Amino acid sequence: MDLTYWLGQAVQEIQEWADDWEAFDPHPAMAVDDAALHEAFGELTGRLAGSYPFFHPYYAGQMLKPAHPVAVVGYLAAMLINPNNHALDGGPATSALEEEAVGELAAMFGLDPFLGHLTSSGTVANLEALFVARQCHPGRAIAFSSEAHYTHARMCRLLGVPTRTVAVDKSGCMDLDALAALLATGEIGTVVATAGTTSLGAVDPVHDILDLARRHGARVHVDAAYGGFFTLLAQDEQSRLVPPDPWRAIPRCDSVVVDPHKHGLQPYGCGAVLFSDPSVARFYDHDSPYTYFTSPDRHLGEISLECSRSGAAAAALWLTQKLLPLTAQRLGACLAAGRRAALHWADLIRTSEHLDLSSHRPSTSSPTSRVRALRR
Repeated sequence: MDLTYWLGQAVQEIQEWADDWEAFDPHPAMAVDDAALHEAFGELTGRLAGSYPFFHPYYAGQMLKPAHPVAVVGYLAAMLINPNNHALDGGPATSALEEEAVGELAAMFGLDPFLGHLTSSGTVANLEALFVARQCHPGRAIAFSSEAHYTHARMCRLLGVPTRTVAVDKSGCMDLDALAALLATGEIGTVVATAGTTSLGAVDPVHDILDLARRHGARVHVDAAYGGFFTLLAQDEQSRLVPPDPWRAIPRCDSVVVDPHKHGLQPYGCGAVLFSDPSVARFYDHDSPYTYFTSPDRHLGEISLECSRSGAAAAALWLTQKLLPLTAQRLGACLAAGRRAALHWADLIRTSEHLDLSSHRPSTSSPTSRVRALRR
């Protein structure tokens, strides 16, 4: 696609929308000098040239990547309006887009019914899931593996929730025997299973963790911020690119977090949290009649810990999912290509005379932070 053309279309069509309103003259204090802008913009682009080339296939140092051009166009179009999806009066159009886009994320995981919304990041999304976990089982600890993202421990400290760390096996996944022993103490209210760890991209055995947790009356939250979209590959029974059982267990879990700004091809920041029990909305109840007066329906801000949130992020995700639907054949095909490359790369490292593979098999599509090669 011609990104320059579509960016121009975004600016033109939003300007045409703005021109439908009565003309006015901006306050002179808002004016900037064109020559000064030219100089400052030149400095900005010069400094941006010091960025790493995330767009280039030679760059494989982290999970960072550019947003898909479609997402950029959708983001720009809505950003020119600058809606706030906290309440309908701040973002009536983009709130509807968010509800539709989040509904597609829930359907991808097989959650029906569900309660969910976008967030500014996976960290905030996990904070919300842990907040609900605390409210469901006050006084009980939250358990996660030693390979889980560090924000779980930090967010639990913020929430005043005790934590327990579970050992991992040689593949970097949560050790089930260690978890069983911990659950037997009766002190665990929620287990966090990670679908795509930061160090190795390992996927915890969600299905086995779920069975263990249920026997002891514990909830299960799935942190799929990194790996969540790989559930699309689990739906393709012919590809066998990922073991399907962990992903197929997610609909039976209590909550899941996914970051569209990772494998969903979105600009930062765009996370999402989904709950399988819509009644957890009761934990968000608060009184703000000056905000939520435009509709008797529940506003997005009434099921979120965040207040102001970018409506442009919702528009970008909605447009991307329109053109790259959440199916194995569309967005899944993008992930499958990276997954096959990661497996091939791992095979090359495994047979190398100069490199060692630190993980027996990459669990998710991985840059070098996941398939870590060590010089002998």
